[in-house]
Amino acid sequence: MPSSLWPIFKQNRHLLHDLPVLGAAVIEQWAKTKYGVRLLIMVVPHTFGGYLNFNCHLHILFSAGGLRETEGRWITRLDFNKDALMRMWRYAVITYLRQALKTHVLKSNGNDKDLKRLVKSEYERPRWIIYLQQAMSKTHFLQYAARYARRPAIAQSRLLGVTDGEVEFWTKDKKQKRKVKTRYSLQDPNPHQPLLQDRNLAEEF
Repeated sequence: MPSSLWPIFKQNRHLLHDLPVLGAAVIEQWAKTKYGVRLLIMVVPHTFGGYLNFNCHLHILFSAGGLRETEGRWITRLDFNKDALMRMWRYAVITYLRQALKTHVLKSNGNDKDLKRLVKSEYERPRWIIYLQQAMSKTHFLQYAARYARRPAIAQSRLLGVTDGEVEFWTKDKKQKRKVKTRYSLQDPNPHQPLLQDRNLAEEF
């Protein structure tokens, strides 16, 4: 989902619990509508990024085929439409947030009008970014996703220093293919932007 919506879920952690169910329901409904089948689906929620920023998104593994219950047979090699799934996911998230606003279970530093304006603008955004990989082994997915299900947000070996005011740690710069020192203020009002990324101290990784 767009990063502009992350602060909403950061302030309303109780809403995070519904995102995996929502994501699975979108894929399940699309497959049922398009092919009349039921899929095997597993969801792993992920709430942090490489810079220790709050970044809520889902990793979802679903079967390449599905069970057509009316015929009692397995349908293989379904063709999944990325744009259609994106539009359904966008609709599902926005509808969920609008309902949360309507029932007063969503809190924010701003007012309801600002939230409604934000939600409306994100619904009207032409594209949300989703990644769809047609083929992946279960072993590969589990090895990848298990890291987020079983580990803390950062390995202790990456921490360089922690004081009452800031934290310094190694970060992977994927564009430069290097690791760089990154520093954050613990009271930073904009946690998406680091105080410092020292590429003079970068090392190859």
